Amino acid sequence: MQDDTRTWSDIEVGRVFEPITYHITEQAVRDFEAVTGVSHPWQADQSPYGFAIVPPTMPCTDYTLFLSQILPPIVGMHANHRMKLIRPIPVDSDVRVQCSVTDKFTKRGHRYVTLEYVLDDGTENTYVINTITMTVDAYINPSGVTREVVA
Repeated sequence: MQDDTRTWSDIEVGRVFEPITYHITEQAVRDFEAVTGVSHPWQADQSPYGFAIVPPTMPCTDYTLFLSQILPPIVGMHANHRMKLIRPIPVDSDVRVQCSVTDKFTKRGHRYVTLEYVLDDGTENTYVINTITMTVDAYINPSGVTREVVA
């Protein structure tokens, strides 16, 4: 369990996290389709690339794997999300996610952090580059009570 004394001032712009690797299975794609209610023939091996492709928005929440390393579980708002699609991710493939903190700032009394996370095949062949900015004003402590993230 992470130490819940982590604070806003502990967030270092420029921090680079250890990469995380995971496997995207056909079943994971089916589960994503079921939850979102959206499917496409390209996700079932009918793509012009000659292989089934992962829905491009499926890995959009990978940033949470890294955010939890710098702050306790937060209650935040998505402020901005930019996604640059470079090439499709094949279903049934390993994906490496590399992430860094690119900015943190206060605006109108709210604290924000910006993360950039890049998905590739583990050999520098980039699939997607995501940049997300979110508020990090409050966290949920172990008793479930929302508390302000201390400066």
